[in-house]
Amino acid sequence: MKSKWFIACSALLAGLLVFVFMYFEPHKLFLDEKSSEVMKGEVFSLEEETAKEINTSNESATSTTIPMKSQWRSREHKTSGDVLLTKDNETVYVRFENLKTDNGPDLKVYIAKDLQDDGTPIDFVNLGDLKANIGDANYAVPKEINISDYNYVIIWCKRFSVSFADAEI
Repeated sequence: MKSKWFIACSALLAGLLVFVFMYFEPHKLFLDEKSSEVMKGEVFSLEEETAKEINTSNESATSTTIPMKSQWRSREHKTSGDVLLTKDNETVYVRFENLKTDNGPDLKVYIAKDLQDDGTPIDFVNLGDLKANIGDANYAVPKEINISDYNYVIIWCKRFSVSFADAEI
């Protein structure tokens, strides 16, 4: 009788461990993924693009705007590095440079029009999976999206609905 009880408890414990390992993916906290993508296009800022549009109607005006680079604001996980916008022909990219954050399960890159106080995105677009938690990467913005309507980029853990970090763009 004790043998059956031991086998049943062992099987339950093994099933629980498999579930925890598969769902929570704790091993990702110890495994870094690295990326060293080359920058696509030229760096620009939204202010610079607006100034160019104004300058086309007034040839004597000049733009002195420096391309915008933002730093991450850590939320649930310490995050550092730069965020900038680049443009190649008609494609706009959100670029991460020198990113360093924790790895985790189901990490996404979002652009959002606004954020709640806890970093939850409001009116957002998913740019895809986080390519790596360390290094440089480019995320294409869909052509139908006007990037000037969006104010933030977020590293979001979809599985647990938590913001790792955000930056203004």
